[in-house]
Formats: sequence, structure tokens, C-alpha cells
Amino acid sequence: MKLTDFEIQSIDKILNATCIPQEGSLVDHIYSVLRENIINLSLLPDMPLVEKEIAAIFQISKTPVREALIRLANDRLVTIIPKSGSYVTSISLESYLEACFIRGSLESACAKRLAEKGISLAEQVKLNSIIAEYSQTPPKTITDDDKAVFCPFAQLDELFHQTLFEYLWYFRCMVIT
Repeated sequence: MKLTDFEIQSIDKILNATCIPQEGSLVDHIYSVLRENIINLSLLPDMPLVEKEIAAIFQISKTPVREALIRLANDRLVTIIPKSGSYVTSISLESYLEACFIRGSLESACAKRLAEKGISLAEQVKLNSIIAEYSQTPPKTITDDDKAVFCPFAQLDELFHQTLFEYLWYFRCMVIT
């Protein structure tokens, strides 16, 4: 069994299908596209992010790309090294384990609070529908070009956890008012 199933691709193959929307800031769009591809590991840690290359892919100037990279650096997803370039930030094992601990603590506390207060029938139905879809979605999907895509599975997982926190937030707002 393989531990990883990653195929290293050039950035133009990763970003080539993305189009620029007519609405919204160009910087926001470039930021969102790069962020999503970093988070889902399409852009691997330590991968160089060349402004000129990214600008050519989107057929835009380098300025919005540079601004998006600066925002990603502020989020600690990109490391900018002066006179060297920009790179996807390496994943720190210590930071990863800390994030897992924090997320686990928050989620278990959230589940405990929701179990204590109970959730409505509508909330139960929504959670059950997410779980049903989640259980029928493979962890990865293989596309026509043999590329593994993790998005549907990860999006459903994120939706489930986000929904739990929304229910808890709604409950807290109801108690406060």
C-alpha cells in the first residue's frame, strides 16, 4: 500500500482550468485560487510560486499576483524570500499536531454541548443528509486524466463540522438574547 498518492505537476497544469470571474477583486480571486490549491495540497509544500508564471497562466499583470502572495504570506501559507522568490510554506509537524489537538478539543466540546442541549428535527435531518452523502463519497476521485481529486470528500467533511459549529453558535445566540 502506498502512503502517498501525490503526483508532482507543474503549476500551469494545476491552475490552467481557472477562469477570472467578471465580479470581485482580481487579487481576491488569485488569492482564493492559490489558497485553495495550497490547502488541498495541489500546490505542494516548498513548491516555488513564480509571479511571472502565475501571471501568464491567468493572463494578467504580476501586480495582483504579488499582492495575493503577500496576503498568503500573512496567512503563513506562503514564504517570501527576498531576491529568491515565493514558496508554498512547509508543513510543520509541530504546528500540524497542535492544530489537530485544538480542532479535536473544539469539536468534542461542540458535540458535547449539542448533545446536552439537543438539536431540532430539521438540524438532525440536515446532519444525516450530510453523513449519508459523505459515506457514499470516495475519499478521492480519479478524473479522466488520472489525476486524484480530494475536493468532494473534503468539502463534505468541512460542511459537516461547520454545520455543527453553526448549530452551537445559533444555540449560544439564543441563550444570550
